[in-house]
Amino acid sequence: MEKEKAQKEAEVKAQKAKAQKELEDKQKVENAAKEKKELEEKARLQEQSTSASISGLKLHEEYMKKLEYYKQHYKPKLQDPKFRSTVFKERMPIKRFLKQLQFKREVVDQRFVAIRDRILAVKQQSEEAYHILLNCTAKDFLKQARSEISSISWGAYFYGRFAMMLGSAIPEFMEYLLARLYKRCPYMIPNYYDESGLSLDEVKKRQRYEFVDDEKKDFQTVDMHYNYQYAYIMFFAALVQMTPQLPSDPQNPHGIQYGWLWLARICNVPPRPITPGLVYSFLQIAGRPLLQSYPRQALKVFQLIRNDMLPVTPKSRENASPLNELARFLDDFFRTGEMSKMPEKAEAKA
Repeated sequence: MEKEKAQKEAEVKAQKAKAQKELEDKQKVENAAKEKKELEEKARLQEQSTSASISGLKLHEEYMKKLEYYKQHYKPKLQDPKFRSTVFKERMPIKRFLKQLQFKREVVDQRFVAIRDRILAVKQQSEEAYHILLNCTAKDFLKQARSEISSISWGAYFYGRFAMMLGSAIPEFMEYLLARLYKRCPYMIPNYYDESGLSLDEVKKRQRYEFVDDEKKDFQTVDMHYNYQYAYIMFFAALVQMTPQLPSDPQNPHGIQYGWLWLARICNVPPRPITPGLVYSFLQIAGRPLLQSYPRQALKVFQLIRNDMLPVTPKSRENASPLNELARFLDDFFRTGEMSKMPEKAEAKA
């Protein structure tokens, strides 16, 4: 009996030892896989750090989660013909109000009230329709702003004011607007997408080059791409530098601190040919407000741009003008102590 008992105890002990070894082996495999994944992620981030801002990528990821949630929870409702028809009827007046925007503050404010009231009325009826309208309004607004600003730079101020007003009245609109902006303009991150072994066509797709011929898959020219992306940055600059202009105006929910963060991000990534034009587009609108808010820090960043960034910026036919304009812009500032600012020409004429 004692012999059998001892044998059973030995078997149990052996089974426990075997189970323990299997568990330890499993943990070793899992730890090795985890370590490998961490090393791969670290290598990926190190690679991207020369073509993209790591903090910008994290911010971009948060905005994309917003759009992904929209796709999963709200967009499927549009498969219902009756619901889609209802949303379409509400969207058309908003698109019409957007098209009626003019470079006059009173017109901007009138259209803001009309669109705000329309969207909030829809919210009382349907949460799904409300979010779909917010997303569609953000897309329509950005498309129109890019088109207008790429032709008339100082129009950015009026689109910036509209975004500030509606974003303050309806915070969810600002979330959709920024998510759409980061999706359409990778230089908001910034991410240049040029260090991952992609083909030239794939790089252009990720940089948001548009097709001028959908059938032939011909991309727009570099000049056109630059011009569109500059327009997005001008809009962003106008938005972040916007402050209350009337006693009834709200505080800007996306103010100058966000402009400072963007400038810091783009200065921490090696410049590409498009970089001087992006920085110049931003500074000629938001440079002076930035200097007023962060006098010492901004001065150091301006010196870094002029002395360190511009000399190592790759030169091309497309960036010759913005490269010279940014250098002259900063040289004038260092010489005079005054940073010039793009005037709101429409108001000056009034």
